[in-house]
Amino acid sequence: MPSASRSSSPSQAALRADLVLEGGGVKGLATAGAVMHLLEAGYTFERAAGTSVGAVGAALVAAGADSAGLRSAIDRLDLARVPDRMPPWLPGISESLGLATRSGAYQGDYLHGWMYQELDRLGVTTFGQLRRRDSGADPNLPAEHRYRLVVMATDVTHGRLLRLPWDYPRLGLDPDTQLVADAVRMSASIPFYFEPCTLHNPLEGITSTIVDGGLLSNFPIDIFDRTDGQPARWPTIGVSLFPDLPGGLGDLSPLLRILPTPAPLDLLKAVVATALVGHDQTHMDRFGVRYRTMEIDTSGVGITDFGLSAAGRQMLLHRGQAAAAAFLLDPALRGQEATAAADAATSAAATASLTAKESTAAKAAAAAKAPRSATSAHTTTSATGAKPAAQTRRAGGKRAPAGPGTTGTRSTRSTGGTKKSQE
Repeated sequence: MPSASRSSSPSQAALRADLVLEGGGVKGLATAGAVMHLLEAGYTFERAAGTSVGAVGAALVAAGADSAGLRSAIDRLDLARVPDRMPPWLPGISESLGLATRSGAYQGDYLHGWMYQELDRLGVTTFGQLRRRDSGADPNLPAEHRYRLVVMATDVTHGRLLRLPWDYPRLGLDPDTQLVADAVRMSASIPFYFEPCTLHNPLEGITSTIVDGGLLSNFPIDIFDRTDGQPARWPTIGVSLFPDLPGGLGDLSPLLRILPTPAPLDLLKAVVATALVGHDQTHMDRFGVRYRTMEIDTSGVGITDFGLSAAGRQMLLHRGQAAAAAFLLDPALRGQEATAAADAATSAAATASLTAKESTAAKAAAAAKAPRSATSAHTTTSATGAKPAAQTRRAGGKRAPAGPGTTGTRSTRSTGGTKKSQE
């Protein structure tokens, strides 16, 4: 089982990072290529977050997979089986029945089973095995946020974003006992394509319908940003895919490829497609976001191209690897890493300096007060018989003054100050 805690020495900060992976269906093979390259370059990821296929990669990384392990997992994934269905009596009929009876054309059972098996190979099944114990973490970070993995999903019953395992308590569930594979399957529930998942709140007796996290946050790049005003100890690296919107509405629902669709339903699918990327694309335009995000060109591949050839799969992996290689040469990242390392070193030095000054001040204060305390204690004892210890405590009870105590890739990142990570 992977370790739940990592060393935080300043010398290691330059090759440590948090990882955030965007959703994108089959396009996510490019994400895998990028992550494999980062791991081969020596990076270790303290925490990982993702949506949909990004949640798949994030879960494997958080569970401790290395580059070779990621590649092996991908090789064991039979893409053609991901859209599992009832027996196809006629083309499109089984998908139609699935959409009509389960609100999704496909069940998603194969993807769930594959995810569970791959995580089990790494010794991880529940979120409790991904808890972090880090004394240097943001003190404002709630206990339910101290995990190595965060998966995004959408609760359409309550109209809210779910950050799992963080939000399990809101649903009356113990985060530590929840299966990681279940959370990933929820995050990958592309509306109308895969059957939605459900979560039952035992405290309120309410069952929520859960779909793809991309509806509300397809690229949660700021998920690990600190809130306590302290400098980041390591950077966040995001992996984004473009072009962003599906190539056609048929990518979201197979029915649209075989049946005439009334205009209102066509509009609904367009709204869903926009929701999958719109919020985070607006967010991406903010200063300090693009410079820590590598973007991979996945044009020519649809999010539901599960019949992709072996050559197509290899092409996406290569695009991701090339994008990561270019990203590592970008001066913005070099500055981000250097700033994180410098901030960590400065923080450690400041702590050591403060401790030394406090110790010196305390010794000076004690030395200055010692003669008066001893004389007072001796006089009191001789004249009245009172215990000298009380006078000694009063004399030593004053606080000493505190010491002083800050080729498949698109280059669009701006330079700027380091965006803070939550730890």
